[in-house]
Amino acid sequence: MRPATIVREGKKLAGLGSLFVSVLVLPLCGCESSGGGGQAYAASTVKAPPVQHPALEGIPLPRGFEQVDERSFSWSSGQLRHVNFEFVGDKRPADVNRLYKDHMPSAGFSLRQERFDRGEYVMEFESSQERSTVRIRRSGSKTTLIIDVSPKAKGPVERDANRVPRHP
Repeated sequence: MRPATIVREGKKLAGLGSLFVSVLVLPLCGCESSGGGGQAYAASTVKAPPVQHPALEGIPLPRGFEQVDERSFSWSSGQLRHVNFEFVGDKRPADVNRLYKDHMPSAGFSLRQERFDRGEYVMEFESSQERSTVRIRRSGSKTTLIIDVSPKAKGPVERDANRVPRHP
């Protein structure tokens, strides 16, 4: 072999080592790419921890979703609240659906029903005091997220045993 060939082969091996580090090691540490744009690799954007909205205390909200004010309202009185908020964002509906399935249990909500109907994910959750419906669908190039939270209905009203029923 000529000396120039050995140097070229060494450069190829060094390049492979660099590729090994960037493919196998960087995803394991959760690092962002070192590109000038500062964008994180795809797995970190999907796995980014949710944020909190003041009116949706305890209920996760995907990062980067913005509230649509004209289609959102909330009402509260003491411990009771009713919230119906709409948000839009760039994440795929399937990824948002996964976020709610993964994070609602830690907020004290159990998944009661899940369906996919004409392009819309619908999940119904329940906690000890509230019900929440989460709807996720694609709207043009954005994802629409609608979160509805309302007090859980109390049991049937107990009748007074001494009360005489009235008949017409």
